[in-house]
Amino acid sequence: MTRPRVRSARLDDADQIARLMQRGVSELVRRVTIIGSPLLSAYVRGRLAAESADHYFVAERAGDLVGMSAWREIGDLLMLNHLYVREGDRGRGVGTQLVRAGLAQFRARSATHLGLDVFQDAPRARSWYRSWGMRVTAHTLWYQVALTQVPFEPRDGGVLGGLESADAEHARLGFSSVSLTTPLRQYTVGRLGTAWFRCLSDEILHDPYALTALSSLDPARNLLCLVPSLTGLPVCGAAGQVVAASERMTIPLVALRQHLNDRRRDRPDVVVNSFA
Repeated sequence: MTRPRVRSARLDDADQIARLMQRGVSELVRRVTIIGSPLLSAYVRGRLAAESADHYFVAERAGDLVGMSAWREIGDLLMLNHLYVREGDRGRGVGTQLVRAGLAQFRARSATHLGLDVFQDAPRARSWYRSWGMRVTAHTLWYQVALTQVPFEPRDGGVLGGLESADAEHARLGFSSVSLTTPLRQYTVGRLGTAWFRCLSDEILHDPYALTALSSLDPARNLLCLVPSLTGLPVCGAAGQVVAASERMTIPLVALRQHLNDRRRDRPDVVVNSFA
């Protein structure tokens, strides 16, 4: 089998990129992230067209995409947001090709560490990342709460903003976000499909103004909060459950480049095997 060519993604790659992403994750991940949107390709196409901070690479063989990766630099952290390879091409070094391309693209930037998030239901991926020398720096629990069962006294005072534009975005992409301001603080709240509100702060679970506003907007949705595991479960735990868990893994870029160079020297005539 010929080795694929790795290149920057083009607009006409969006449909194949979306399929690689959706086939590369579990049903659980599709359910709790934007990857599950049936309109995911429109999102990818928009990111490519806008020349956003995300940079996409694809691995192509005979016109077919067999792998993809997406990268973003955030301060001193180079985030590998996505890395997926078609099932029949895994273990052939395609993932390593995509990683090398991303590292080369950002070599002259300010990032000093690589970071990525991986769900705990992907043990082979986690094992592969550990083989690079990556270390877990944070654990996150994905905590589901039924708004109708939260034991709080409703309070008016939460103000939702950007609903009109969010509704248009939702129709186009299958997900969207709104701003929510209460007497206690401000939040950005995502909407995934028809099932979820999602918030990156578990403080919202202690804010009756916010919970009232979300219940008023759509009482049928569940609220999904990302809770740092070290903080423990929220006080309203009787009304919720952990539905997923993920890890943030990091490694100094110098160490990762050294690891990849060592593997290349050890086996110069063989493509480095990888899970991705």
